[in-house]
Amino acid sequence: MEIGLRFRDMMQMNQNGALFEWDEKMFAKFAYLQDVRISNNGEQIAYVLTKANLEDDEYKKTIVIENLENGERKYISDASAPRFAPNGTTLTFVRANEEKETNQLMLVDLRTMSAKKLLETKNIFDVRWNQDNRRLLITSSERLEDEDVYFDDKLPIWFNGRGFLSKEEGVLQIFDTDGEELIDKIKVESFVLPYVSDLPMGIWHGDAVIYNVPNRKNPYKLFDIYHYEHNEREKLFEEVSFKALDSNGEVVLLHGKPEKEKLFEHDYLYLWDGEQ
Repeated sequence: MEIGLRFRDMMQMNQNGALFEWDEKMFAKFAYLQDVRISNNGEQIAYVLTKANLEDDEYKKTIVIENLENGERKYISDASAPRFAPNGTTLTFVRANEEKETNQLMLVDLRTMSAKKLLETKNIFDVRWNQDNRRLLITSSERLEDEDVYFDDKLPIWFNGRGFLSKEEGVLQIFDTDGEELIDKIKVESFVLPYVSDLPMGIWHGDAVIYNVPNRKNPYKLFDIYHYEHNEREKLFEEVSFKALDSNGEVVLLHGKPEKEKLFEHDYLYLWDGEQ
């Protein structure tokens, strides 16, 4: 090896010490691991592998379901967002319908690997199982489809990875997988933030739903948190700097701080048992 070999060239050497050219073909050999999930009984994991497909000029996503006891693997192509049911026998996933520009929510029986479509909607950001193994809490959004110019004095326009979005509101849907029907729909009266999928908009809290709404005063720092059950809504917190992250049905896990002076401050985890 020449002493004057540049660091860039050293990073482009294969295991035999020969230089290779870093190009799109080399990039396409990589697979990226995302969205790792484990079943409640700890026997299975599911994750998404993403690879670049140069021929179709797109990324291909494949769900891998692995049995941790015997190493057996099962695959679901063109799929993302795996979510195990609490009993571990079924799993939901999302499949994009490129032609309709929609998302399909699918349910697969892990014993037979037979799958069926539950619903199809414009966007699906998150799916959460209730402990009853029947109901799903689906986070999605609705937007004004009219392309004509309009004015709205309530909702600002934000930029995120999906482009400039106007009047896009969050929607929480409760779906019964046994009856295969939508049984409730909660319109979150606020625009959807770019990181809506990083921290949940809504979570199960027993049979109730707790959801986070960005506060208009500072939607990246302040949130209002609501409790919803039997068509009744109650505000739990107002203008706080944390969000409801998870629940075991008795206590709620909160992420953030009660109050932030600046946006970028250390976040903490809190347990809330219903007492202010």
